[in-house]
Amino acid sequence: MAVSGTINVSASFLDSATETSSESKKKITLASADLYESGKVAVVSGTCGTVPVSVPINLTAYRNASGQLVAMNDATRAAFSASGEKFVQLVPDDNQRLLISRRSSVAVSDIIGPLNDAGFSVSVIDTAGTSAWTLVLYSP
Repeated sequence: MAVSGTINVSASFLDSATETSSESKKKITLASADLYESGKVAVVSGTCGTVPVSVPINLTAYRNASGQLVAMNDATRAAFSASGEKFVQLVPDDNQRLLISRRSSVAVSDIIGPLNDAGFSVSVIDTAGTSAWTLVLYSP
């Protein structure tokens, strides 16, 4: 079994203005591309509403391509996407908001420190609404 993949993030904007036959342009680009040639990956998806849904991180929760159990408590990167119109939050067990998504935008973050078995909770931030969501965890 082998794991390989990339996490690419890019933001690029061009602001331009024309006045009296003079054009001004300002451009900003932020980009990163990380290549992974080994490690572990877990993909979790589901639906949520305003009541938090628990996403456990423990040895019995995930299996790799060969069917072996995979522990993800040492995950170092997370990618999160939620499809609904309302903001959806991914909150680790320490209750500090990690990622927010809506309208299928993908949010990526590093994870500091080990996760315990409690893992994450996922919920709609607003007072009403539901959303489908997907979480990808990477561990070296």
